[in-house]
Amino acid sequence: MRTTAKMASLDQYQLMLKKSFKQPPTSFLVVRHPFERIVSAFRDKWETSTDDINDYYLKHGGLAMTNHRKKAVEKFGQDFFSEANFFGGAPLNLSGNARKGARRSAKHPIFWEFVQYILENGVNLIKDEHWRPITTHCGVCHVNYDYALHFENFDVEGAFIKSEFLSKANDVWPVPKRVNEAENVDGALHGAFQSILSSRQLVEFYFDKYLDDRDIERLFEAYKQDFIAFDYTFEYRGLKFP
Repeated sequence: MRTTAKMASLDQYQLMLKKSFKQPPTSFLVVRHPFERIVSAFRDKWETSTDDINDYYLKHGGLAMTNHRKKAVEKFGQDFFSEANFFGGAPLNLSGNARKGARRSAKHPIFWEFVQYILENGVNLIKDEHWRPITTHCGVCHVNYDYALHFENFDVEGAFIKSEFLSKANDVWPVPKRVNEAENVDGALHGAFQSILSSRQLVEFYFDKYLDDRDIERLFEAYKQDFIAFDYTFEYRGLKFP
């Protein structure tokens, strides 16, 4: 929920809602697992982007790469950043059309560099809604939401909200992309066979290829409040959060 010049504060917005309805409206917030958000943001902004230099590269990607490339080369080796390896990105080969359209190059960050950039700057200092912790958004601390819906279980939790509060035929109900529906990717896992991965499996695959245990522990600490506030957990490679 965003305020504008015409809405000086969230308090004024809530007062407007109270005057507009005979009974207080039901409010809900849709949240997503922090680690899935991070992987999704990277894949969308720098792995499958069709723009060589886009706004996200200018704001974040260039710094993520230049500040950490030297250490990344030491960690992964120079060949890791070759064109044959898609410049260190897309550990799961993209499907034909997606890879053909993507304009990834050596100046784009790899996932490890992106994570170091987040940790280096602090999640609270990077004002980007795609990976900023949900608990740091002003709306979460100013609006007393009745429900927090988990994106991963939206079919069930969303159906409850719809059945309880949206009774009219003309009620509008958002239908987000099913994040746990399998994503089709070719190649790397099973040779010529097509691999089908859920969002959770994608997280594990990226973490396994790019991050060590210390990276994951630091990433959890950065998003710890989201894990606690929205009842998320993560178990992987002997690590267990929270």
